[in-house]
Amino acid sequence: MMFLLRTSAVWAFVIVSMFASDTALAAGAGDAVVNVNNNTIVKLDAADGSVQWSVSAKNDGTLSVDPADLSVYTTGAAHGTTYKFTADGTPNRSGFVNASSYQVTPKAAVNSFQGVSDFNPASGTQYRSDGATLYQVNGLGVATSSIDLSTELKSVDALAVQPWEGGYVYAGSATDSKIVVVDPATNNVVTTFDTAISPRHIAISSEGGTIYIADGQNPFVIAYTRTGALSWINLNVGGAVTNLAAAKRMVATAPVTSCGLPTLRISSDRNSLHKGESAIINIGYGSGSLQPCNPFTAYFIVKTKAVNNTDFTFLDANNQDATQVGGTLQGPLTLTHLYSSRKKTLPVNITLKKDPAYYTGNTKITVQLLAK
Repeated sequence: MMFLLRTSAVWAFVIVSMFASDTALAAGAGDAVVNVNNNTIVKLDAADGSVQWSVSAKNDGTLSVDPADLSVYTTGAAHGTTYKFTADGTPNRSGFVNASSYQVTPKAAVNSFQGVSDFNPASGTQYRSDGATLYQVNGLGVATSSIDLSTELKSVDALAVQPWEGGYVYAGSATDSKIVVVDPATNNVVTTFDTAISPRHIAISSEGGTIYIADGQNPFVIAYTRTGALSWINLNVGGAVTNLAAAKRMVATAPVTSCGLPTLRISSDRNSLHKGESAIINIGYGSGSLQPCNPFTAYFIVKTKAVNNTDFTFLDANNQDATQVGGTLQGPLTLTHLYSSRKKTLPVNITLKKDPAYYTGNTKITVQLLAK
């Protein structure tokens, strides 16, 4: 994303799609489930990341979703108790059930490596990492092929695989804040994309292939399309995300894809700010948007009489100044009303510019920097 800030400035938000993505997800089937601080389970809507429900459950970090009825399982912090919550978050039962009974990882495949793993139920193939090497492992725990990803990333810290025949493998590097996509049929890298935070946790929905990531330290969950295009960001799920999960229904073939002109929307979580307060501003796809067939640039216009670093600051997700020419930015933007601001109300207007490359949903936001 390229941004330029000045009075009546034109800013650019670059969205890149390398191949088509899916149509709308089935209701509830693509939602993400989040383990927060190993004491709370939160369910997020696949469409926009909003919280569907939240329940307290002290646990050991395990998390899984039953693809049949979307029940959520986690294991208690003591005594090996496994807790079950129904799809709407209602506690269903608890008992002394071994959490490994809900896993599909072959035991023989996890005895001799120091990495991460995931399993494709459609092909019966496990994928595991050792340093920057990705292995395919059969049901007997024997590595059948490998690919060295060291030219793309320093290490593989998280893995997730699309649960259909020939599904791509997504290898995440926390050090590089990057995901490498591998085609297991050819054992080649298909594409790579940078992530706004370190992808220490990755989950992929079988209902369209939406990718959810978290860094294990912050209360952020970010959703990407399977092409690597940003879908939405939830900036506060209530604490550090210690695990992620999504329903992993076995799919015989990849979901039907479609692409076209996307629909963009701009949003802010605040419409007015007292001194010292901040607003989070996002530009992304609408919930019913098609994914773009081709890369494009979305333009928007900012008009304000406020002065940067006097009345406000505008920072990216890495707390870098988002007003400088040539800055490449990831993630949401934060507008902060400074205590040094002048004693009058100063509106900041941001408007999406019309362009034949995309449609627009809501096209304008205004954030008032209040006099007091």
